[in-house]
Amino acid sequence: MRSGFRVTFALLFMAACETRPPATLSPQDFVFEHFDPAGPAESVVVLAPGCGGVSDRAHTQPMRPLARRLAESGQHVVIADYESAYGMRNTCNGGARLEDVAEAIRLAAAQGTKQAGGSDTLPVSLVGWSLGGSGVFLAGDRTGADRIAALYPDCSPFASLSHNIQYLVLIGEEDRLTPLSECDAIRAMSEQNGARWVVYPGVYHGFDYKAFRGGQSVQANAFSEGFVAVDYDEDAAIDAHDRIVSFLDRLP
Repeated sequence: MRSGFRVTFALLFMAACETRPPATLSPQDFVFEHFDPAGPAESVVVLAPGCGGVSDRAHTQPMRPLARRLAESGQHVVIADYESAYGMRNTCNGGARLEDVAEAIRLAAAQGTKQAGGSDTLPVSLVGWSLGGSGVFLAGDRTGADRIAALYPDCSPFASLSHNIQYLVLIGEEDRLTPLSECDAIRAMSEQNGARWVVYPGVYHGFDYKAFRGGQSVQANAFSEGFVAVDYDEDAAIDAHDRIVSFLDRLP
């Protein structure tokens, strides 16, 4: 693949961050954008971005198209904004605590439920990319989610995944930023409980970010001067999003 210019961020790395959220924050502060279904919502779906958060920039492209598709299929969708809500900086270089990301996802789910009509019985699903993928793993039980889809998450903080949640995990075989090898233990255990793991041969981290088309190099982690490849893969991106929409569809 072609290696583009170096960027000074990596899609996912977690280190201690001393900043804690102000006590005045309310759940609506954690929702960047929401997407309403045409009729009554079948569920609430929280989308959690990778590091770099959410904005109108190109690196957010995977979220909005997927959010629109999920809304068309009957889901009420919210995009969580942990960076703005917590005032996080440099989250691609260790500026975010995973606990804070998970709490932001929980609060976004609460706000999404309120926006969708407030029924406590409305199911909750979570979808996360990279740092957001690790965040939805941690936030699953806290939100009462029954379905989680994670794209190229960092598995290293986890010894196991919840037995009470259905999982769909999508990752590239050539991912060197959040390597598949770090998922071996939780993959084996979760697959025994019905989790679905989809590994795309020859595919890199960030495969559904169109901004990475043609390949780029990103910092391997906040404590290293090494760089690894990220790259958009259209076939993997289409397949992954199709699988997520099908996985989260609540209709028989």
